[in-house]
Amino acid sequence: MTELLYEILIRPWSSPWYAGNTLDSAVLLSVAALGIVLAFRSGAFNLGGESQIYAGGIAATAILLAPLPLPSPIILFIALLAALASGAVPGAISGILKTQSGADPMISSFLLASIVMPIGDWLISGPMRDSTSDLLASPRLPQGLMLSRLLPPSSLNSGLFIMLIAALCIEIFLKYSVAGLGLRAAGSDKLFARYAGISSDSILPTSLAAGGALHGLAGFLLVAGSAGICHLSFPAGLGWNAIAVALIAGNRPLAVIPAAILFAW
Repeated sequence: MTELLYEILIRPWSSPWYAGNTLDSAVLLSVAALGIVLAFRSGAFNLGGESQIYAGGIAATAILLAPLPLPSPIILFIALLAALASGAVPGAISGILKTQSGADPMISSFLLASIVMPIGDWLISGPMRDSTSDLLASPRLPQGLMLSRLLPPSSLNSGLFIMLIAALCIEIFLKYSVAGLGLRAAGSDKLFARYAGISSDSILPTSLAAGGALHGLAGFLLVAGSAGICHLSFPAGLGWNAIAVALIAGNRPLAVIPAAILFAW
């Protein structure tokens, strides 16, 4: 029994390798869960997170592997923007479909995912595949085009700071900004929001796009920070697990961090 408790409670923190990998998993879960929180707080349920992570990671990989005559930090920044946009587009489409035709975002995001995922599989196993490897994966990213490691030899990287900044910014946005108040009002009571002059038709697409962008960011961090390679089905359930983390956190941005650490542990 003592050995079992040690393996469960102590082992994940017993070395830089274990602790770093546990925290790296928590970083990825936190970023993806923040995307879920934004959708939840606006009154929508996003089931397309897995595909948005996939799209963000693939877009980032395409930029990082392209022969761009630019300094590494600029290429990384362009890859980050590409990942954000690739995750935001399907999210925005779900929001627009809701406002224009009344389609439930939960259904539309899931259906869009069933389109995005096979396209991603085809890209990785076809045009982007490393022909010199037996893996269904892209070539490995150059070391200079990856986020710096914080606790080698683990996969924990500087994406930790990106996650902390994102969580703090979303907390401030939801609590102290006028736009955040409108988002929360539209999500909690659409009738009250309408009487207050708040249009959910404009808020929903924006919040779903922002949530999708955060999923795209998780894809970027996974490829450029944790793995250094884009392989087939690399999200591996991250988008689905992020929903559980957001629910454990009660859809509170800062509470997502301890919830993700617990889930990663």
